[in-house]
Amino acid sequence: MGQNVRRLNSEGQALRRRCATSLNGHPERLTGSPGFLSKIMAVLEYDSTCHVGLNALSLVTHHGGDKARCEIARKNAVLLELIRAHPEDEKVLELATATIAHATGAVLGVEDVPDASLVKAINVRQVLKATIENVRKPIASHYMMDHAFGLFTSATRHCPTD
Repeated sequence: MGQNVRRLNSEGQALRRRCATSLNGHPERLTGSPGFLSKIMAVLEYDSTCHVGLNALSLVTHHGGDKARCEIARKNAVLLELIRAHPEDEKVLELATATIAHATGAVLGVEDVPDASLVKAINVRQVLKATIENVRKPIASHYMMDHAFGLFTSATRHCPTD
């Protein structure tokens, strides 16, 4: 068991390095890479690899372009399910909240009114509800709260009723 965990950790670190290398000055590579997002989303399906997948998504939403962030925002429902499946996992709460905040912010934090179908697809009401629940938890980190409050402020611009 210990050897598998070490191997998985090593593979996770290698994935993070590859993602960071691919982003250096070229965030468009994320959206131009066929199947990149689907591969990361597949990693989230397993408890043993969900932290690796969330780290990769977090990296993409921190350093990728708006196009990549908007595509990830379409996966908010999957991230919310992951949070519900791991309500006491601090890392899942932290990384999923940061990912959702950056991705949702790319949709809602724009000057013009965002595409209504995209706003509907990102589940703003459910995202805000889950984020409020998670901020109240004693395991909520400062990092998570910082991203949660950023999410709250970006949502008020175009979704004031949610």
